[in-house]
Amino acid sequence: MKKICLVLALLLLVGGCNVASVSEESPLPVVGSAENLMKLLESRQQVYGGLVKYRAANDAVEATAAQDSGHSTTNIQVQGIDEGDMVKTDGSYLYHIAGNKVLITRAWPASSLEIAQEIQMDGFFPSTLYVDDKYLVVIGGQTEKSPEAPENNGCCWPYMPANTRVLVYDLTDKDNIQLSRDFSLDGFTVTSRKKDNYLYLVNSQYTFRIMEDGQPQLPWYKDSAEGGEETVIGYDEICYFPDGEISDYIMFAALDLEGGKLEVDTYLGWAQNIYMSHDYLYIALTEGDNCDTSIYRFAVDGIKMEYKGKGTVSGYPLNQFAMDEHKGHFRIATTEQREDGPVNNVYVLDEKMNVAGEIRGLAPGETIYAARFMGDMGYLVTFEMMDPLFAIDLSNPKKPKVLGELKIPGFSNYLHPLDDKHLLGIGQDTEISELEGREFVITKGIKLAIFDVSDINSPKEEHAVVLGDSGSWSEAMYDHKAVFFHKGVLAVPAGLTKGENWEANLVFQGALFFDIDVEKGIQELGRITHDQNGSQENGIFYWTGSNVRRIVQIEDVYYTISDSQVMAHNADTFSKLAELDLPEITSGNHWR
Repeated sequence: MKKICLVLALLLLVGGCNVASVSEESPLPVVGSAENLMKLLESRQQVYGGLVKYRAANDAVEATAAQDSGHSTTNIQVQGIDEGDMVKTDGSYLYHIAGNKVLITRAWPASSLEIAQEIQMDGFFPSTLYVDDKYLVVIGGQTEKSPEAPENNGCCWPYMPANTRVLVYDLTDKDNIQLSRDFSLDGFTVTSRKKDNYLYLVNSQYTFRIMEDGQPQLPWYKDSAEGGEETVIGYDEICYFPDGEISDYIMFAALDLEGGKLEVDTYLGWAQNIYMSHDYLYIALTEGDNCDTSIYRFAVDGIKMEYKGKGTVSGYPLNQFAMDEHKGHFRIATTEQREDGPVNNVYVLDEKMNVAGEIRGLAPGETIYAARFMGDMGYLVTFEMMDPLFAIDLSNPKKPKVLGELKIPGFSNYLHPLDDKHLLGIGQDTEISELEGREFVITKGIKLAIFDVSDINSPKEEHAVVLGDSGSWSEAMYDHKAVFFHKGVLAVPAGLTKGENWEANLVFQGALFFDIDVEKGIQELGRITHDQNGSQENGIFYWTGSNVRRIVQIEDVYYTISDSQVMAHNADTFSKLAELDLPEITSGNHWR
């Protein structure tokens, strides 16, 4: 099998070259000069294969727990570490993105459902929101007119992304929301997090942009609190990891929403995923011919970050859920590509980032499709033909071991903890077919399963339901923020088909609701559709406007949000209480 190196680099979210270091004694080196930057780029052409000289103006980035409160919140990995989403609620209002607008909708009570305020973003297309009692944070892409686009044309993409912009609004007076902060960063946003009143933002920008004078273009930021003038990051302010990836500039911004202080730090690297706990931030950089992952550990205290060590493991992590911290140890699950095919590994690193324990070579020929760590246990789903669920005992960090394995048809893309003895899996059902003597897998409908891991030596699929036929889908399978789980109720956006393979027709598009009970199983409660016809039985068309993106609950009301409508339904009877048509989204200038 051809060796494939999947480079999944977890962003350089760190603060200050004088703090972060390659070892406990030596600081990270700085670029220092244009000449040194050019030498570094020429010596490490790992991603782009060479420098490209062009005008900077033509540069384009291809962007691609149970709750006790009366309202639901975004489904996140670590409680207390918020993740941005396209819809947020504070229990009274919905804050949601509609094209180049942020809509603030009065949602409670449902009888008052109406748009209270529209924030128009000219040349700015928001993609991420954060909301708390005091602030609304809007993160998105600032665009500019393409110099190649005629003035009055029918071009679908006359605008191109230019940089990232962050707008902070004061919510003290909901009837008079005020913009309190406006800052921009070069490049596009990779990810963000929010802990208490601290916002953490990571941006990425190409390093090979060359100005007309032959000098590399340096990254920049500008902040309304500093007069809105552009601040260019100097060569002596850009750090890099020796022997590490340097394809992009990675800009880390930390903003204290209360105190107002903004810190911006820049590194050379390549970014994709992060894992952040309450006290530490972990950076995983996968690179090189051996596809090893270097993991950097930083203590986080407000906008201050302090380097605490580096470790190295083989393989690459699937996503943020393949990483976790517990009792001072960092756990990471990786897929390693070998000459004879993939294998999977689990590593436990101690406080000095040395490998304390490991499991190597798990499930040869398969790759990790889902991972979740829960206290002293870890759970992996790998897949090739069947869906093995592995239960891994991590109670002894020096001797992790696989205690149980369950093989069933299908696979889970996402695992959600129900309690310390049960997991919910969201994925797809499968069947094995054969053609000309060769076996292959056919994906079927959406599969929901409750796994009983009370006997970790013998995990069981206790309950399961399959929804729709081949071609059915749910955004929840690849975006955990689309998963609604509140007070024992699961809801997912979904499109369900009926029929065999390519002859399947779309018969439902909307949101599905289920009661999740580890004893009684998975019981469907109801369905909500935004389809204007009310039914799509034997239909064959997919209408983007009726595609429910998020589900929110406030008290006893479910709110479903699509690009075209907000609907409110009674949570017990599913009777419609109200609906609100949203402003039409302009299709041409949308960047997310």
